[in-house]
Amino acid sequence: MLKQNIHSVLNPLQLPLVRGSACITPPLFEAGSQQRCGATNSIPLAGERGGWEGFNLVEQPELLRKNPQHGFTLIELLVALVILAVISVAGYRSLDAVVQTRERVAAETRKWQHLAFFFARLNQDLAQVARRPVRDEDGVTVRAALIGNLVTVGDDDAELIFTRSGIPDQGAALQAPQRIGYRLDQGAIVMLRWPALDQAPRVKPVRYPVLEGVREIKFRYLDKNKIWQLQWQYPTIPNNLPIAIEVTLTLISDEVITRVFALR
Repeated sequence: MLKQNIHSVLNPLQLPLVRGSACITPPLFEAGSQQRCGATNSIPLAGERGGWEGFNLVEQPELLRKNPQHGFTLIELLVALVILAVISVAGYRSLDAVVQTRERVAAETRKWQHLAFFFARLNQDLAQVARRPVRDEDGVTVRAALIGNLVTVGDDDAELIFTRSGIPDQGAALQAPQRIGYRLDQGAIVMLRWPALDQAPRVKPVRYPVLEGVREIKFRYLDKNKIWQLQWQYPTIPNNLPIAIEVTLTLISDEVITRVFALR
């Protein structure tokens, strides 16, 4: 039986096998065809010289698989797709985390830059406070050189109002003494600047937003007795100034920042 199987593998055309140089007639030849003789088409049988000695089907299985098919199975494709999906999700999450971290860092950087600018501007203004009272719109009422209000009244009022000296090497409008103020207006700190020290009737100050994202602003004033006051109101001593001013900001992120500025 084993020899017949081997025969069918190595002789698919079912050629007659003969010993020696006997003639063979292939079955594919039509009737009347001449026979081919000789050893060209003869196949040695097992047991003969040059036959099947040493032949092992286990060691040479390719003889039994004439056309092996190479490729991936469905399970292998599914496993590859799952691995690709896991890698893609992990990569997306990593990239999203990097983008969010960069946005948070950029927002924090902008916030502290704006805070630094505001405090630098306020420090520059307070360093040049002038003991110069001003007249109100009626031309009679004298207002102090520096006023600290606990509560503002009207759109032209501010928590902190004072007179500051002019800025050298600037335009004519900035070289003269100025009346300025700082107030909180709809989540932003706004600087008010009046066009003249002694205010004329129906003259409105110019408004400059200097810091956004603020929930609350508080001022405290250190008097000559080293006592902190919540407001600074000295109408009878219009040129009286505090020793220092404390500023406390509460941001919309609930961060509380406090700075103290000494007056000369």
